[in-house]
Amino acid sequence: MAVGQDGLSKADRRRAQELELAGRIGGQFGLGTIDEVVRHWRDRGCLLGIGNALGVGALVWGIGGLFLIVLPRGDQLTKEVFGVIIGVVLVLGVLLLLLGERFKVVDDWYFLYSGGVAQVARREPEPRVLRWPDVETVTVTVETEDGELKTEVAICVVSGPGTEMTAHLNSDAFDEAPGRTVAAAAYRNLALRLVPPLIQAWESGEPVTAGGLSVDQEGITVPAGTRHAWSEITTMTVEYASGRDPAPITLIKFRRAGTDRNYRISLSGIPNGIFLAHLIVHAATGHGVQVDGYRRP
Repeated sequence: MAVGQDGLSKADRRRAQELELAGRIGGQFGLGTIDEVVRHWRDRGCLLGIGNALGVGALVWGIGGLFLIVLPRGDQLTKEVFGVIIGVVLVLGVLLLLLGERFKVVDDWYFLYSGGVAQVARREPEPRVLRWPDVETVTVTVETEDGELKTEVAICVVSGPGTEMTAHLNSDAFDEAPGRTVAAAAYRNLALRLVPPLIQAWESGEPVTAGGLSVDQEGITVPAGTRHAWSEITTMTVEYASGRDPAPITLIKFRRAGTDRNYRISLSGIPNGIFLAHLIVHAATGHGVQVDGYRRP
């Protein structure tokens, strides 16, 4: 790790600069104490991704070749050629990782405060700032695997009067997950404000609708258009995104009477869906449905 004349590593200097910038923005907009800094990185040239792939490939091929080529008795030349190939792939992977680490760049910074959130984009002259009391909508989009929706947050869009900020998922080459981190912070700071009005509206007899998902006194209509009456639902299971607690609900599964099939309610892409999930649980328990895995906000 490179150390400058000030005795600080490159990472430490970057961290100090980020905290200084976060302090200036927080003071200017009255956002309170800084809780966390998360970055959206760009891997210029995809060097880190290719380097990771080559490193993993060398490991897998090396282990496979150990049992298929090296340990069995066979041609010595074949073993030597195989060893050289694995060595070259491994060295190339390491070189690409080193180059990728050298040339990676941050496109966006997300500063999470006790009183709000700020996004600083490399290509924008001014930060985007939202105080938590001003946030109106939080929309999460979950990760997919082979086209199947999962529970982990990929993208989080936070919006309020005249301001919208989007936190994306980093590639697998980076440890930080801006979408997931911003979603968790928004959920922690907003659930106690945004959930009660949804429940109050439902209890007054008013249907609550968002993104094609509708909850009323008789049942729930999912975005696909299928309606399920509360009297037909026997059990319900709540699933959360991973990460720091409290984490948002991103998926609800339920079963109908007379069937072993699991029906799914994904909150992906539904404005304030992570808060609407609590209304679904409230309505379900009010109609005698057994709900598993639920944690109050």
